[in-house]
Amino acid sequence: MPAPFRSVKLYLAVGVLQGGVLMWLLLHSGWTFSAMAVLAAVLLAGGTTLQLQGEQWRRLRSGVAVLLVGLVAAALALACLALPSTMLVVYGVGAALLLIALLGATLAQGGPRLGRRLLDNGLWLLLALPWPWLVQRLFKAWLAYRHLDPFKDGLLSLAFFTGPPLAFSVALFLGHSWRARGFRRRPADCAD
Repeated sequence: MPAPFRSVKLYLAVGVLQGGVLMWLLLHSGWTFSAMAVLAAVLLAGGTTLQLQGEQWRRLRSGVAVLLVGLVAAALALACLALPSTMLVVYGVGAALLLIALLGATLAQGGPRLGRRLLDNGLWLLLALPWPWLVQRLFKAWLAYRHLDPFKDGLLSLAFFTGPPLAFSVALFLGHSWRARGFRRRPADCAD
């Protein structure tokens, strides 16, 4: 089995974990809003950092990067709790968390050509961003058509919360696989 496809379990596990924890936080935890916001920020930024590193996620440097990104994400979430809860603030915090995850993952990959890796990771991150919204819109349309309430059924709730993070994870996996395929072909092309 090719190396990128061995890591599909990581991408799927991160997506399911993110969605499952978010579902638990919102429906069952009883935590305060600030605690939920901090944990959600850490989970989303840390998981994205891990996924952006691809096959390198097993290295110690990767774990340190995820930990540092999680700490910065928690600090950012705490700092932004005093701001009004407008959509502009929510999108701004989301963009900042993605930027933190992108920088953390790129720096953890190490090696030369930092700018090229940052651009490459950023491009695939941008291409993956529409997938969660598309999946959520399609699922909501299907629920409305079938007159179903996802919050009254455990399986539908799980699908409602894990669908978008899983879609994001699959998009990041496909981007990583495409990049790995291009890196494997590049030396052969240079030999011609």
